Amino acid sequence: MDRFDNLTDREKERLAEFVREAIYLTEEENAAIEHQVPMTQELFEQCVDHCVQIGANFRMTCLLNEYPEFAEEYARKMEEEVEDSGIEVPESTPEELQASWQRFCIKVRAKYGKDVI
Repeated sequence: MDRFDNLTDREKERLAEFVREAIYLTEEENAAIEHQVPMTQELFEQCVDHCVQIGANFRMTCLLNEYPEFAEEYARKMEEEVEDSGIEVPESTPEELQASWQRFCIKVRAKYGKDVI
């Protein structure tokens, strides 16, 4: 227990994420993540979906970076799904985008330090 108490908050969150992955991802998904079986588009999408469901943001980011070709196809499918659903995504003004960026930067700096962004 002493070892756990000595971890930083970031390390504790990453450990909790790892445990959620081990519990909730299927054997096949874990095998693909660990390069024991080939990653396919279908497996990639399953992994990303499960990562979203369990809040495994670190793993999801790793997958998106490691498999950009699958990520592009996944994004294309999501865009297509939104278009087909009839849902309209509102446009943001440049001012709204800038204000949103500033709020994001404030949160990141508060959590990770002033030099991050």
